[in-house]
Amino acid sequence: MPSLIQFLNQRLWQVATNGASSTGRWPMIHFWIFTSIVALLLSTPIAYSQGLVGPCDILAKRGTPCVAAHSVTRKMRADYNGNAFQLYRTGDNRTLEVGFLPDGQVDTSPIRTFATSTVRWSIIYDQMGTPVLGNNLPVLNVPGPFGDLTYQEVTLGNGKRVPIINGNAAFNNRAKTVKMPTGNASTTEYMVVKNEPAIFPHLVGGYGNVEATIADTGDGHMFELAFTQRGETVGSGVGPWIGADLENGVWLYGPSYTAARVTGLMKWSGSQWTVRSAPSTASSFTTIHGPTSLPPRYGSQLHMEGGLALGVGGDNSAGMIRFFEGAIIKGATDDATDDTVQANIHGFYGP
Repeated sequence: MPSLIQFLNQRLWQVATNGASSTGRWPMIHFWIFTSIVALLLSTPIAYSQGLVGPCDILAKRGTPCVAAHSVTRKMRADYNGNAFQLYRTGDNRTLEVGFLPDGQVDTSPIRTFATSTVRWSIIYDQMGTPVLGNNLPVLNVPGPFGDLTYQEVTLGNGKRVPIINGNAAFNNRAKTVKMPTGNASTTEYMVVKNEPAIFPHLVGGYGNVEATIADTGDGHMFELAFTQRGETVGSGVGPWIGADLENGVWLYGPSYTAARVTGLMKWSGSQWTVRSAPSTASSFTTIHGPTSLPPRYGSQLHMEGGLALGVGGDNSAGMIRFFEGAIIKGATDDATDDTVQANIHGFYGP
């Protein structure tokens, strides 16, 4: 469209300056100025859409859209108009809705004023804008290993200061999810986590698709990303490693990373699964397992139930994790799409 307008604009100038009389020339020149401005506007991308592209924008364009997207650091899609998360203040139980800056990063400035007493996590909102509760993740506020729900921030290597889910916070949404993959549907999941081995030795940290009730309902009823040091299989080095909790078995692969953050991704085609990972220093993924069939105990199919959890297993077993963002995706992505998403992640978080 811009090239067509520019062509017509050039022709108008030729007519105005060569073929028009002195009486008709000035109106033609005025019209040429107007069309020049229109051509300029249409040929120049809007800065907002040019500068703010989230992982879910990329995935939607590639035909594998996010069905749930959670981040405590940034917008996951450019046109999301809601908030990132809700906090509550222990002194009076008041809540604060936390939104975004114009560049898409979470706006933490209101938290400074709000934090007159201890501030804790309440809800991480689903940025796909699902109705009512949708795929929001409310905090699991129970005694025991989930006791530390305190809001925290960290400084990234690029200087950005962002919120982070601390290791003892857990979030659950079982029976009220929307459009989550179920049964043996093809799906992809990814998460970005802080690489802190010290909190992981005995617990499985995870994010993803779990049972619709708080129970172990059998092998293959989970498809939850894991980042931990304990599993049926493990990778090289001392861990932690990226892998999956498929219920009654955690399967870990790949190298031990020393980078500040790790992105884990896994996908299921309906018959084969693949696990990929990337340290925060990398702008693309490495395939660390597959594509291959499921471990033998699971047979040839998954039995996903469409529940959603962060920092907890399907039966509410502890799953401590330090989480920045993640998404549940419809369909199995291709490797090129994965790498474009990781490049986007690397662009925001830095090395």
